[in-house]
Formats: sequence, C-alpha cells, structure tokens
Amino acid sequence: MTNKERPIFNYKFYILIIGVTLILFSSLYIFTRPAIWNDFDFSNTGQIGDTIGGITAPIINLIGAILIFLSFKAQINANKIQFTLLNNEIENQKKDRNFQVILDLFQALKNDFQNLAFENYTGMSAINAYVNQIRDYWTKENFESHSHIPIYSDWKFLMAEYDLISFHIETSDLRATERTRLKSLIKNYFFTQLEYPTNSIKKQLVKFEQDSDVLKIVNDILEFNKKK
Repeated sequence: MTNKERPIFNYKFYILIIGVTLILFSSLYIFTRPAIWNDFDFSNTGQIGDTIGGITAPIINLIGAILIFLSFKAQINANKIQFTLLNNEIENQKKDRNFQVILDLFQALKNDFQNLAFENYTGMSAINAYVNQIRDYWTKENFESHSHIPIYSDWKFLMAEYDLISFHIETSDLRATERTRLKSLIKNYFFTQLEYPTNSIKKQLVKFEQDSDVLKIVNDILEFNKKK
C-alpha cells in the first residue's frame, strides 16, 4: 500500500485509543485505593471525583484535539481528491470540444469541396476540369483571365479552410492519439482530393508571381503535410 492509499486511522491510532481507555478506567481504581505514601493520599479530601476529573480532563481534551485534527486532515484529503477529479473532468471536456471543433471544420471543408462547380462538373471533377484547361504556354494575362472564374476563388477558400484545420490540429489541446488520427485523416483527404489541383495552380502562381498570400497558405499546407 502506498503513502497515498494509507488509511488515516491505522492500527497505531486504535492502540492509542485502547491504551488511553485502559488508563482512564484503571485510574478510577488506583486513585480510590489507600495511598502507599501520605503525600498521595486523596481519600481524606472528599474530592476524589474532582481529582480524577482533573487528571483525566487533559487526556480527554488531547484525544478530542487529535480526533478534530484527523477529521480536518481527512476532509482536506477528500477536497484534494475532488479538486483533482474536477480538473481532470474539465480537461477531458476541453479536449473533447477541441476534437469536435476540428471534425466540424473538416466536415465543412468536405461539403464546400463537394459543392464546387465548373461548367457541367461538380466536386472533384469540377476542380480537375478547371486546372486541366491551364496550359504551360499561357501568358500572365491568360492565367489572370482564368483566375477570374468563380471556382478559383472557391479553391482559395478551400485552402484557407485546410490551413485553419491544420493550425487547430497543431495548437489545440488534444489527446495524442486523437491528434495523430486527425493528422492522418486530413492528410489523406488532401492527397486524394486536393493535391493535384493545388500543385497545378501553385505552379502558375509561382510562375507569374500572383496571389502571394494564397501562395504562402499553400506552402504552409504542403509543409504541414510533410510532418509526421
């Protein structure tokens, strides 16, 4: 049994109580017997009860003080345990909320991705059809004209969403296993759904030095995906 698990009222305490009780009862007999020495003869005083009371009162008061101390100590320990349990519960609830927030953000990202529209295509087919129209021989004016199509703005919004999710995964208070699962989930989604169109558009952004803010977000995302 460890120190934390050791009971307050151990065998030493019970031995003390038994010993004090024996002393109290034996004193009744001892102090009512004829005295061996005259100096200790209390029989002529007529105050045997007062004598016994005067002798035993400090002992009883001491026992009472010890019991009060032990009860306070037990209450303090109980309060510490309750405080620890409460803090643990608060921490668990906080981690649960953070985990759910990231899942909600990821669901929003998937919904927005599925709602992409370009010509007669939607979702992944839409963004792939958009980037497939990009040509290596394009001039800056060609790309700028192509970037005015609404789906380009939708793609930029997806990048901002993904960057926000990665930021929350990196900085939020999460359980280690949940953080690992979330990283794996979002990275797999990027590699299967967003990697091809993102790399194609990034190539044009670098080539024509366009949308530096978006390019920074893309680079941050790619750096996040490289981490284990």
